[in-house]
Amino acid sequence: LQVIGETIMSVEHCPEKADFVNHCPETADFAVLRLRHLLDSEASSQNEMLSQLDMIQHMAQQEDIHLDDELLRTIKDYLVSQRYTKAQEQLAKLYRDLRPFDTFEMFRLLEETEEAVKQVNGQDIVLLFGLTGAGKSTTTHMICGSKMGLVVAENGVTHLAPVEVVHPALAKVKIGYKSKSETRFVTAIKISPREFDDLCDDPDFYLCDSPG
Repeated sequence: LQVIGETIMSVEHCPEKADFVNHCPETADFAVLRLRHLLDSEASSQNEMLSQLDMIQHMAQQEDIHLDDELLRTIKDYLVSQRYTKAQEQLAKLYRDLRPFDTFEMFRLLEETEEAVKQVNGQDIVLLFGLTGAGKSTTTHMICGSKMGLVVAENGVTHLAPVEVVHPALAKVKIGYKSKSETRFVTAIKISPREFDDLCDDPDFYLCDSPG
């Protein structure tokens, strides 16, 4: 399991992922990953992409998996019209249908959690926890100096969100406005009190945001 995990994480995080993707098992879910990789590659042709979409359907038939015909037509239309960002979004939906339990995502979250554990090992920490929507991530941004403001989401909802982030680690701290939590793993941000007050001699500590 550890070897599989390390391999999967290498696909997600290193530029040499093409070799792994091209040698994946011949299954429908991995065929989707190959098409997503083709979309990421500037060297891929439209014919290659459409051929790979046909391969997804072929593999699904072999595995006796029913795919959403409307979703497949939508993906094909986006490929033909070269709307590749939209095609990626629909392929993500297709992948979730084929693999409800996302092993790739599980190992990514494990990797992020392991990194946080290494950061706070032996350190003083302040852990924020509470229900989804309580304001843990918002509080984390405000304490760490992010400039906050009201932004309008795609569905027209106005909500508080960071408009200027000053701490690099805060890039991982997402603020949601729905009932579903945007925080998937513990994120540790190092706080140095001396940065706020030159006369302060309190030791550094880690502020930790957590999932709801």
